[in-house]
Amino acid sequence: MAAAQLIERFEYPTPRVQFGSEARRIASAAMDLSDGLAGDLPKFARASGLAAHVDVERLPLSAALRSFTTVAQGREWALAAGDDYELLMAVPAQRFDELAAVAGRLNLTFTAIGELRRGMGVTWALEGLPFAAPARGYEHFR
Repeated sequence: MAAAQLIERFEYPTPRVQFGSEARRIASAAMDLSDGLAGDLPKFARASGLAAHVDVERLPLSAALRSFTTVAQGREWALAAGDDYELLMAVPAQRFDELAAVAGRLNLTFTAIGELRRGMGVTWALEGLPFAAPARGYEHFR
């Protein structure tokens, strides 16, 4: 059952078009995660002129994924796999609840996984300790 749900989600993704459209008036920046978080977040941070910090334990892993594999493997896929068709957004703290309400109205889960800070680069932590994320995300021509 879980494998079938994962295959269905991969073969028939649901791009978050309406959510992205409504988020335009709330979020400061956004991009899709077509190359996985580890591949796209450095691009996002660089374009923003900021450093990004991710609390890896906050990454949303579906029930289907958790029942199919280990949490560690699920995290690796969430970080490095491509074709997620999910959105990565920067949202001012004072507007987070507003965007979460939009997601709720659309029956979507919206998860804060970290923050943007002054500086450059990306740092990853798992339960407060430094975490070695994959060096790169999905690369189409690798």
